Amino acid sequence: MKRTGLSLLLMPVQFLCFAQAQDYVSPVVHPDRTATLKLLAPNATEVAVQGSFTTKPIPMEKDPNGIWTVTVGPLEPERHEYSFLVDGAKTIDPRNREVKKWRILDSVLEIPGDPPLRHELQPIPHGTVHRHWYESKSLGRTRGLFIYTPPYYDCKGSERYPVLILLHGMGDDESAWLEVGQVNFIADSLIAEGKARSMVIVMPYGHAVPSSQTRSEDFATNTDYFARDLFEDVIPFVRARYSVREDAKGQAIVGLSMGGGQSLTIGLHNPDKFAWIGGFSSAVSGQRADERFAELISNVKEANQQIELLWIGCGTSDFLFKRNKSFISWLESKDIDHIYRETEGGHTWRVWRKYLAEFLPLLFVENHRQSILEDAKMRGIDFRGTGNEPGWSLEIGPDNIVFVTNYGDDRYELP
Repeated sequence: MKRTGLSLLLMPVQFLCFAQAQDYVSPVVHPDRTATLKLLAPNATEVAVQGSFTTKPIPMEKDPNGIWTVTVGPLEPERHEYSFLVDGAKTIDPRNREVKKWRILDSVLEIPGDPPLRHELQPIPHGTVHRHWYESKSLGRTRGLFIYTPPYYDCKGSERYPVLILLHGMGDDESAWLEVGQVNFIADSLIAEGKARSMVIVMPYGHAVPSSQTRSEDFATNTDYFARDLFEDVIPFVRARYSVREDAKGQAIVGLSMGGGQSLTIGLHNPDKFAWIGGFSSAVSGQRADERFAELISNVKEANQQIELLWIGCGTSDFLFKRNKSFISWLESKDIDHIYRETEGGHTWRVWRKYLAEFLPLLFVENHRQSILEDAKMRGIDFRGTGNEPGWSLEIGPDNIVFVTNYGDDRYELP
């Protein structure tokens, strides 16, 4: 009886010790931009952290309560991805609610900027994110859709808002540009500063092939299936519920990776529907482009007049960099007007968020092409071509040095 009574008395103390061991916070971001990461794994023999901020796993240290700890940084202001390796097995941070979804999950660590980065939450007017489910008649199943409407959007007013179709990459879904890309905060910030027009942004699900297909069939036919869903189901759904423009100059399309391949393919096949076209780290190539874009190159002059903006960007360490360069070379060979953005960086969200922040201010601007050329002339730059002729482009280098080129030997630097 005495032993039983003593055990009962000790139980609250043991429980308290256990609870204290369980009670920890991870991650903790410090004022010097370092961050402390922790994981409770009392039975593990080796724990390390890996992520976008390191090229190799960083070992963690274990305390008497079985909590492994490491402090990393100082880190660049950004949204960093990380995970833990517990005796070789990968796991996310169970104390961190910020998760990047893909085929595998990663935790997200945000280091704020000073001033705030474009994608950070700021005390400014905010738009609204709407979640929809719709029946895709073209695909025969229910699919998801997110729609962003700008601050002060009035669905009952007379104003028709321009619309951007924004596409995710392979392995992601319609939530990616919101949860990881922070598109709503980027748009809010640009609109608040008067740098972008108020617009409706539509984020559909880009994987459209039947689940019975193999991966090779997925690559071959996914864009065709998705284009059907976009034109026959998504766009009519949006037009029936939102006050949006329906003309080509009021519609834009852009995407990243797989979505960039989709946006360039769909946009360049339909310049009568999308006057503003873009691709970030796009799954595209110049190989067989003559065959794939036969209608486009049959009348380049008309296409250049229809397309207000063709914007393509890719990082130099991106695994799709050579394919994008190949596509740019093809555009140049066909005298198709475009803007090419080449930067440092790989196939990552930190690159795509910056591209989006550059792309949005260029959309839905009256006389967009002519305004660029007039600005160059105002700076005293003399170059061949008027902008109404094929064969001109803008190239923006890593240091934001802008060149106007005629695809010849002459290059003109904009100071």
